[in-house]
Order: sequence, then C-alpha cells, then structure tokens
Amino acid sequence: MSCTVQETRFGFINIHTRIPFRYGIAVMTEVPHMIVRVRMEIDGKTAYGYSADNLAPKWFTKNPEQSFADEIADMRRVARHAADLAAAAGPSSSVFALWERVYHDQSAWGKAQGLPVLLTQFGVSLIERAMIDAYCRASGLSFARALDSGALGLRLGAIHPELEQTTSTDYLPSEPLQTISVRHTVGLSDPLDASELTDWTDDGLPADLESVITHYGIRFFKLKVGGNITDDVQRLSNIIRIIQSKRGNDFYYSIDGNEQYPDMLAVRELWEKLTAVLDADALERLLFIEQPIHRKAALNPEIKAQLEQWQHRPPIIIDESDAGFDALREALDLGYTGTSHKNCKGVFKGIANACLLIARQRKSGIETILSGEDLTNVGPVALLQDLTVMARLNVPHLERNGFHYFKGIDYLPESARQLTQRNHPDLYKIAPDQSVTLLVEKGSLNLNSLQNPSLGMAAEFDFDWCIPEENWTFESLQSKLP
Repeated sequence: MSCTVQETRFGFINIHTRIPFRYGIAVMTEVPHMIVRVRMEIDGKTAYGYSADNLAPKWFTKNPEQSFADEIADMRRVARHAADLAAAAGPSSSVFALWERVYHDQSAWGKAQGLPVLLTQFGVSLIERAMIDAYCRASGLSFARALDSGALGLRLGAIHPELEQTTSTDYLPSEPLQTISVRHTVGLSDPLDASELTDWTDDGLPADLESVITHYGIRFFKLKVGGNITDDVQRLSNIIRIIQSKRGNDFYYSIDGNEQYPDMLAVRELWEKLTAVLDADALERLLFIEQPIHRKAALNPEIKAQLEQWQHRPPIIIDESDAGFDALREALDLGYTGTSHKNCKGVFKGIANACLLIARQRKSGIETILSGEDLTNVGPVALLQDLTVMARLNVPHLERNGFHYFKGIDYLPESARQLTQRNHPDLYKIAPDQSVTLLVEKGSLNLNSLQNPSLGMAAEFDFDWCIPEENWTFESLQSKLP
C-alpha cells in the first residue's frame, strides 16, 4: 500500500456552553471547535479524512499564567506543524508508518521548542485521526475491520517493545462494543439540585445533577475535586448522597483529581477522610481515582514507596501524565493501576496502551484499568470518532459530557444537524424544539451506526459549515476567559 498526505485544511466553529464548566483551574464558557480535513492519495485514489477537537483551556499545559488566547495559538501551531510534517513525509507504506514518522519528527521539534509532550502530540493526534478516517473511506472498511485486518499497519512493538510479534487481535475482543454507558461528570461548580439553579433559562434539557440522573438514567459518574481536602470531602459526600437518593446502590463513580494534589500522601488523606463519612456501599462503588497529582510529580520514584505503604488503597490511574510512549510503563512500575484513553492523546498509542494493560494483567493476575475520558467532547466528528475507538478498545463506560455542557449540536447549521441525525439515528434525536441532541437511553449510548467505512462519522464534513482558518480570530469567540 502507498499513502500520501497532499493537503490539510483547518476550520473553526465557535461554541458556547449552556452551563459553565469548572474543572481544575479553568472555567469554560466558550471554546473554539477545530475541524481538520486531510486530502490523501491512497493507492492512487484520492480520499478525504476528518478529525476535530475543542481547543479547551488549561488541559494540555495547566499553566495559570498563560492566557487562553496564547493557549489556542499554541494548539493551532502544533496542529499546523504536524500537518506540514505529514505533507513533507511523502509516500509511506501504511497509515501507521506515516504516523510514526510524523510522531517522532514532531517530538524532536516540540522538545527543541520547549513544548510539553502532551501538547506537542495533540497536533499529531489530529492528523492521525484524519488519516485513519481517510483510509477507511478509501478502503471501504470500518475502523474495527481496518485495525483487525492489519490494514492500518499498526506495530504494537514500536510503542511498547514487550508487545513485539503480537497484534491487537491477540488482546482485544473479537467485536467492538455495541453500547457504552455514559459516565456523567459533575464539575466543581455544577448545580446539584434545583435550588442551586440561579439565573437559569430553561432550554428543555436538565441542568442540575438530580434532574440529569432522572432524565438520562445515568448510573456512572465522574466527580471532580479541587485540591482542598475539607471542601472536597464535603462536596463529594453531598454528591454521593444525592446519587444514592436517586439510584440506591445501583451506581458507580470515579474521582478526577485534575492534578490538584501535591503528593500521594495528600491523596491518601483525602481517601481516609472520605472513608470516615461515606458508607461501605458508597466506598465499594468507587471505580478509580484519576490523576490526583500534577504531572510534574506524578511519576517521581518516591511514588512507588508511598503506594506500597498504602494498604487497601483504591485503584489510581494516570491521565495527563500519559504523554510519551514510556509513561504508562513507568506508571505501572510505580504502582498505578492504568491510564485513560482520549483520542487527543493518540489513537495508535491508545490501542497499544490497551493491549499492554491486558498483557500485564494476564501475566501478573493484577487488575489493570483503561478508562475512557473526554472532557467535553462534542459531535459530529470528534464525538463519533472517540466513541468508535472506545468501542473497539472495549471500554464499557466513559466520561461523556459534551451533550450536557452544550445543547446538542445546535452550533451547526440545520442542514448539518439533520444530516448527522439521519446517518446516526441511534445516537442523535430531534428534540421538540427541533434541536438535535445526543440520545442517551437508560444511561447508555447505542453505537451500531458507527460501524461504517470511516472513523465513525458516516457523512463527510462540509467545510462551508466552518469559519476558514485564515478568517478565525480569538475576538470572534467573545471569550469571557482571561
């Protein structure tokens, strides 16, 4: 096979939250959504592929001194540089071979520029997803079939050497999941019940936690903490009390530390104080704690001893620390239980991580975890691609909150909304006010329509729906953020 990237285009859609989302040190009320289109030649055939992501504040760097405008500029820069590298690479023998070259060249450039690895490789992930999408469209294969058949050329050993001479089919189930449960995020400022709704204009969708549980039938939750043990214990206990009042003991939750705690000793103190106020049923329903320590300290050698000395600790996974190829292996050696998958961290790397976790669990008999996280992923491109990969990785529940913080896909023109709903009627519905919103039934999403010749989104994305890259300005976002 021969594949070549010929051209990459970027477009923007400004989207605004229906509810402010506070996570860690950021509060998001509006965000640019970036769409990427690559034109590729695959075995002499021209094909287009797409990817997309919110350019969200304070995730890739967590630098409180950097303005949102500068963060967006950096995210655009790493995406453009990765696109230029892909075009300059010339013909490659597979999508994976082309991605691998771009990944390593981008890594060298990012290091020379002093950029964080997570940010540097965000640019690569956008081009990677678009290339995979283009290949699937050209070949007529779904993502699962392209991966399982070896057509994408993935070499697990190039990412994790201990997986050399194995393939993803040695580890992953024979078929992708057909349904996935929604894990609903409760942000740091989210209203918990109707009494906390202030200056709220009813838009037909639930806003407070109690209403969300009732409306969508949510069973899985992701609870944000802010780094103050007293405040976090109080809020967590309040949230769990509300969940128990609605669900009894039929619920599960994760705790997202958002890098807010200084060390593992502080995380242990948080957990011990929680155990003093939560009942046994609530404690047993914790799935894991996600990235409680800042990425600068989370993989320090002293973490190993702190975890070994913490008997009966809950599972703890990394997220923001999962930047380079070595990160997950380092984390497992220190005593972490696993990592998260997000498409923005890389599809091929995420597949290799899933396989590594299964391989380690088979060898040691010790449980490992691959979670699904997304911040505020929205459709139609980013959400459907993310769900497609998660389904193949056999992630049974995942953070899925774009449908909550944004009103469906109302930021798209009506023609785009209708096209999305027609192609994916199991995932989108037309609401009484004619908006198109995600279809969450009994807390779950139906994924059958994702098994089509693409990376999930059946239709091609029309760039006329976007602001062209050269015309977009930060001022057009009318951001309230600094």
